[in-house]
Order: sequence, then C-alpha cells, then structure tokens
Amino acid sequence: MTPRLFKLLLGVLLLGQTIVACGQPSADILAQRKALSGRALVNYSKLTDSARLMANLAILSSDEMGGRLVGTDGNAKARAFILDQLKTTSVKPLQGNWEQTFDLQQKSTTVTGTNIVGLITGSTKPDSFIVFSAHYDHLGTRNGSIYHGADDNASGVSTLIEAAHYFTKFPPHYSLVFCFFDAEESGLKGAYSFVDNLPKPLTTTNIKLNINLDMVSRNQNGNELFACGTINNSALKTTISPAQSRSNIALIFGHEGEAGSTQSDNWIMQSDQGAFYKKNIPILYLGVEDHPDYHKPTDTFEHIDKSFFYQSSNLILDIMRLVNQ
Repeated sequence: MTPRLFKLLLGVLLLGQTIVACGQPSADILAQRKALSGRALVNYSKLTDSARLMANLAILSSDEMGGRLVGTDGNAKARAFILDQLKTTSVKPLQGNWEQTFDLQQKSTTVTGTNIVGLITGSTKPDSFIVFSAHYDHLGTRNGSIYHGADDNASGVSTLIEAAHYFTKFPPHYSLVFCFFDAEESGLKGAYSFVDNLPKPLTTTNIKLNINLDMVSRNQNGNELFACGTINNSALKTTISPAQSRSNIALIFGHEGEAGSTQSDNWIMQSDQGAFYKKNIPILYLGVEDHPDYHKPTDTFEHIDKSFFYQSSNLILDIMRLVNQ
C-alpha cells in the first residue's frame, strides 16, 4: 500500500523508511470495536487452502523476489509465479493476453510495468463484471536490504489466488476479472493504466464493483479487517454485512471519510481502488491498519500472523461470494 499521511505530506521516502502515521480512530470505528468486542467465537467459513495460501505468501515475499520493485528481475519472477498459479485454475487471459504493459518514469529512467489480467465468465450474468484486484509490486532492495512486502502485498495476492481457485470450483454468476496490478507503490500506476485503457468488453458502466485487497495478513488492534467504500453505498454494506457473523475476524466499516475522521484517515485513494473510484466505479477496499513493519525490510513472512491471515482470507472470500449473488 502506498503511504497514507506520509504520502499526503511529503510523497517521498526518507532513508528508505516510511513514516507511519495513523490518526485517532473516528467515533464510529470506536463504537464498532466496542460492539464487536464481546462477540462469541464462531465456526468461521473455511473457503481457502491454508497450506497453499501460506506457501504462496512465503514464495512471493522470499529473498529470491528481491522486493518485487516494478521493472526488476524480482518483479518479473513474481509475475511468472502468479501466472503459473492462475494456469492451474479456470481463469483465462482477458482478450487472449494475460499481460497489460505500461510505461512509467523511475527517476530519469522509463520503466515498463506489467499488469496481469484474467477472467472467469459468469454463468448467468456474463455481461456484468466484478473486478478483484491486488498489487504484486513492492519497494525492491535499498542499501542492501530487501523490502520483502509480505503483508504489503504478498498477502493480498495470495488471497486473490485463493479466490481464483474457489470460483473455479464454484462458477460465479457475474463475470469476474482478476487484476494483479504492478506499480502501486509508484502511485497506483498499474491501476490507472487499467481503468484508463479498459480492455474490451469492460466499460466503466458494466463494472459493478472493484474489490481491492492490500495488506490483509496481520493486525495491531486485535482481529480486525477494515472494509472501506460503503459510506455512500448502503446496498453494498447490507450485502456484505452477513459475513460479520461468520468469522472470528471483526469486519469494521470505516477509514472512508466518516464524521470525525481526518484526511489522512481516509483510505479511499490510498491503494488501487482509488483509480476505480475516480471513474465513479463502486469500490470496496479490504485491509488492515499500519503496523511497525509497514514499508520496512522487516515486513517478512516470519512476522505474518498466520491464524489471522487464514481467517482474514476466508472472510474476504465470503465477502466475494456475497457480492456475487
């Protein structure tokens, strides 16, 4: 995920580290935390393959991937790995081509970024689309240190791969587009390239929703996953709310400009969903608040909360099922 308050104030990295700043939670978020804190544990839905989920995250955040910076060999290795995983599912390349390339400037050099885009055609509503997305790039290697990006965002990518396996077994009603975006850390460049050059048959009017995953594998404030994008979309909030009762993860709505929040606490434009939002496409961002290893070399597989990640991924797939009804 691109830096939040840091991005707003400076838009640069200092000494290879990000200043992590989180404002005070809004009154609404505090109220939701209180309401959910006394819940009894439930038998949460088990929709993902735990072993595959963890193995994919470990590989994507390994030293071999070199931090997955756009335009690097490690980034290309991550892309090849994702494609290998997709080829074991029913996801097919959109318009016969898995890759959508675009150029961006990195200092004085033009670098080619590459999005991966696939499709599962809907069984009953094939001409209406839901876009699932997660960025696979990260910060690369700086001063000899690899920025592994396990939570940010190997976790979202691994969960999205699980979604591809799930909807292979249970074909969706709507057509599902799977986007693995590049260059999110460079200013959402991959997502902007996609929405500005939508491949046929996609249009801004036949995309029902974008669900974007970014940082879903650890949490500082207990078992919380945030859903951002429902503040002006009560129908979406109603649709996904049943997932709250089927998970031990507290699904909290917020960080979207609710009363009492600050500009830095509004996440709507802070990851790839922002590119869809600017095109008036409904969005849902799912992720966690910043943690001490955010945008540091210590964002590694060893620091992932594996129990939380497994349950978070299952909650996310449950939400994906609900929006597909």
